Amino acid sequence: MLMQERFGKFYHNFVPDLILILDNTPNNCENLQAKANLITCLGFLLSAVKNLNAFKDDVLEISHKFMTWLEPGYLNNDDP
Repeated sequence: MLMQERFGKFYHNFVPDLILILDNTPNNCENLQAKANLITCLGFLLSAVKNLNAFKDDVLEISHKFMTWLEPGYLNNDDP
């Protein structure tokens, strides 16, 4: 509850930038750990904000990205 109360007002300033970084992080060995940490961070932030209706567009955008990544040939076998 504390995270939701304090972070909720900053969500729209913070999460879109994380999504932008995710979009611009190349799929190569040098970025694997950074990309994995970014995905983990987004998961924590989205789970901390319980009113997902307010953030539905971001959740749908992130989910769509993950589904695209599951298409054959998009990721390497060692990609997080």
